[in-house]
Amino acid sequence: VWAPTRLKPFCSRSNRVGAQTVQRARSKMTPKALLLLLLLLCAFGTLGKCSPQACAQEDGACDAGAAVQGSAMLQKAADKHRLAAWEELEEEEDADVASEMEEDLRELETMDEKLEAWRTSGKKCKGCKEGCIVDDKCYMRDPAGKKATEGVCQSYGGAWCGGGKKPLSCESCTGGCIAHGACHTRTPWGAQATEGVCKAFKGQWCGVKASCKTTCPSSGGCLIFGKCYRAPQSVCKRFRGEWCAGAKATCETCKGGCIVDGHCYQKAPPGESKTEGTCRKYSGTWCGATCGTCSGGCIVDGKCYQEAPAGENKTAGTCQRYGGEWCGA
Repeated sequence: VWAPTRLKPFCSRSNRVGAQTVQRARSKMTPKALLLLLLLLCAFGTLGKCSPQACAQEDGACDAGAAVQGSAMLQKAADKHRLAAWEELEEEEDADVASEMEEDLRELETMDEKLEAWRTSGKKCKGCKEGCIVDDKCYMRDPAGKKATEGVCQSYGGAWCGGGKKPLSCESCTGGCIAHGACHTRTPWGAQATEGVCKAFKGQWCGVKASCKTTCPSSGGCLIFGKCYRAPQSVCKRFRGEWCAGAKATCETCKGGCIVDGHCYQKAPPGESKTEGTCRKYSGTWCGATCGTCSGGCIVDGKCYQEAPAGENKTAGTCQRYGGEWCGA
């Protein structure tokens, strides 16, 4: 790691004292910490007193170029740190959602046990031709006493048994799964049957084919058994799902937010307001209201307000108190 071997004298007496202080502390500091201290002294000790390139020890005059450059470096580092905090905030929110999704995904780990429910209904269908199995019982008629039909059976979450003159086919099992001699529109645990679950049970799927394009088209996610879960890629991989990256954010999908590197941020970095200026500072595309469309109003969190809160006056001070951008005269 590079470290300075000697300190250049600064252009004023106070700065020379600062340099001596650094020299005394130098033996106790790491090279990185020493370099940071030098930048701080240059940025705050000489800014406003010096003018472009190097320090002239003889006449006490010095160039502000180094000081301004040091200040810019510090500002850039601070912005980078805030952007990292911004991304961590989004990751924390995603982690919370992923935790909820994991509970749902755990259901899939017990699939082998739940498969027995469909096997059982399949066995029962042998003695329930043209009937409906609900809670392991065969019903040949609906509650009104009429002959059971596929539609009525599905409305009760039952398994429709084919047979009779016409064999069971997708024609009579729309949106369901033909497995073990029955048409299932619900999974053994009560959820809507999907293509993936049907395949896992080695059944014939009679519904819409699931894909990243049809099931996880916008924000992306994890496609597992025909369902799109909002979970991190690592969780998706663990459950052997198909990772769908999703489309890059646009102002249509990021209304009132800021798009940075294709990602939509609906919150500002810690310590900053959610404004067009903040978004531009991070080289982002602002998707919220602007003073061009909010003349005479106040923009707070990307939204335009033309009226002040109840009991308050519509002024620049009121707007700023709410962390807003004033668009009045």
